[in-house]
Amino acid sequence: MLSASRKSKDLPKFDGDAPKIAVITATYHDGVADRLTKGAAAVLKAAGVPFETFNVSGALDLATALKLLINSAQFEGYVVMGSIANNADGAGAQNMHAETLRGIGTIGAIGYPVGSAILFADSKKQLAKMASMRRDDCGGAAALAALKLVALARDLSGITKNIGFKPASEFIQMAGEAPKTT
Repeated sequence: MLSASRKSKDLPKFDGDAPKIAVITATYHDGVADRLTKGAAAVLKAAGVPFETFNVSGALDLATALKLLINSAQFEGYVVMGSIANNADGAGAQNMHAETLRGIGTIGAIGYPVGSAILFADSKKQLAKMASMRRDDCGGAAALAALKLVALARDLSGITKNIGFKPASEFIQMAGEAPKTT
């Protein structure tokens, strides 16, 4: 993919104030976390979007941190990133990956603009390649997803046509009110 997410033509444009974005990274694999964060930061800087970074210990902490930051009402979009290396039996790491995705997905499904990169591989070396800005740039892709979701949310919040119904007259009578006369 070679950093396609950083191309300026792919970045959404925002009218008015730029959205403030929270970048949340699980630092358990610190080198991978650094690469993910650098990729996300590059995209957000290219878009001219202010952001703050927050670190948590591991991937399972990401959903809780995301909800705490949403509750703070300081941010309009969220980038959530982490990595999980498969262990010898695989079941524990796969369950951790599934639970992390489920937690973040549940919050995002409510309607919050969340871009995520929760990497899963057999080794830390494979995770590092996935996080590299020169390779897959998963951090940059997560930031781009968050920006596009914020742009979509802003576009949809301004829609006023073809919603509901148009009253038959200029006078609107609510149930329980006396009829209006001219």
